Order: sequence, then structure tokens, then C-alpha cells
Amino acid sequence: MTQGNALSDRSMVLVVDDAEMIRTLVRSFLENTHEILEAEDGEEGLAMAMERKPDLIITDLMMPEMDGYQLIKAIRANDGINHIPVIMLTSVDTELNKLEGYKLGIDAYLVKPFTADELAVRVDNLIRNRQLTMEHVNRTHRLKGADYDGMSMDNEFIHKLDRFIEKHLSNPELKVHDIAEALSMSLSTFERRLKSLFGTTPKLYVRDYRLTKAAQMLKQRRGNVSEIASFCGFDNNSYFAVCFKEKYTITPSEMLGAALPNYRK
Repeated sequence: MTQGNALSDRSMVLVVDDAEMIRTLVRSFLENTHEILEAEDGEEGLAMAMERKPDLIITDLMMPEMDGYQLIKAIRANDGINHIPVIMLTSVDTELNKLEGYKLGIDAYLVKPFTADELAVRVDNLIRNRQLTMEHVNRTHRLKGADYDGMSMDNEFIHKLDRFIEKHLSNPELKVHDIAEALSMSLSTFERRLKSLFGTTPKLYVRDYRLTKAAQMLKQRRGNVSEIASFCGFDNNSYFAVCFKEKYTITPSEMLGAALPNYRK
């Protein structure tokens, strides 16, 4: 088993194939732009997927112990990893095999031999589409009283994360590792999971949550600017105002003023 260096600013791709030559080839095609993990069979690949939560999985079809179909079934049955895009990479080029793969939930079927450009485009498009989908989920549902049971397969993670931040909202000293521990995750896994879902860091996610909550409270006139800033975990009013204007293009005072009955622009 070979693993790439931990590079938090690059997407993580897990390659599952019993042929070392294929793993090496895929690595050579993608390692300049992605962090690469390798597994020699489906069982090892499944364990690694659950532990590392990669942004995308590339798997062979014919493998010992657990083949590609069995691996995909296991991935799609696991709530912690069933959101991950999967590319089936195989020399078996029949419509029946492709259909079976798509029924099980693969996102793309790539036949050997393949080119570097073809693989890179498939990988980048799937990761980008996944990120755009989750950004839409974030904008649409978070902090709007959404029914998490009707959302995506990442509901539980998002719900637990938001509940923990809400519970500790007024604490300006809330640490990222405290959140990860509350979610029963290592810090690196938590950071990777959040990046795969929302394309952001834990620190920025928490700040955005605080700002969104502050905007709600300002619109509802639930205190003055200083009180609301403090309630939402900002212990510096100037910093709060700068962050708020960056997100909403108006100051907290302007948003509070807009909520007053006698406010005039």
C-alpha cells in the first residue's frame, strides 16, 4: 500500500487496483494536481475510504477478495462515504457490465487503455460537480430550519456540526479540534470532510455560520450590534464589522437600520 503526501489544498483520489502497474500509471497522470492514495484490493480500498474520506475513488472491476462491484455496493451502503464519486476503470468493455456498474452507483465507466487527459477531465469534472452540489445544499438549507431528514446523504454530519456550533456559538475561543472531537473524527478527517462538502476550512465554516446567525438576529432586531456580535462569538466589534461587510456588502448597523420601521435609505 502506498499513500501520497498529505496536501490539504489538493483533492484526494483513492486508486483501488490489484495491478501495481495501473496504480502507478494513474498516479503518474494525477499526482501533480491531486493527492493519491493506493489500495491493492477492494477490502483494503473500502477500509481506506472509510478512514480517509477521499474526494473521489477510482476502482478496477476484476480484483481478488472484493471485486469492483462489491466495493461499490459497500460504498453506497455506507452513510459515511456513499457521497463519494466513483470511476470504474476496467478492460471489460461490454454494455452489460457498464449497465451493472451504473445501476450500482458508479459515476463514470472508463475503459483501458485510457489517456491522461481523459482520466484527468473525468476526475476534475466529478469532483467539481460534487463541490458545486454541496455548496448549493449549504446555501439552500443551512440555518434555514431545513428538514435534514430530506436532504442529502451527508445530513447527519452537517446536522451534528451545526448543532455543536450553535451550542457553543457565544464562545469566541471555540477550537476546531474541539469540534472534530465532538464529531468523533480526527482533525485531518474533519478538515478533509468539510473541504469535500463545502470547499472551505473549518475556521471559515464556523465564521460563516456566526455571520449568518448574526444577520438573522439583526434582521429580527434581537439586540444592538455589539450584543449580537458578542452572542455570535465575536469579541471584537471592528473585526465583526469587517467580516460582516465582506459577506453582505453592508455593515451590521446598516442591516439593523434596514429592519427598523422608520428606516429610510
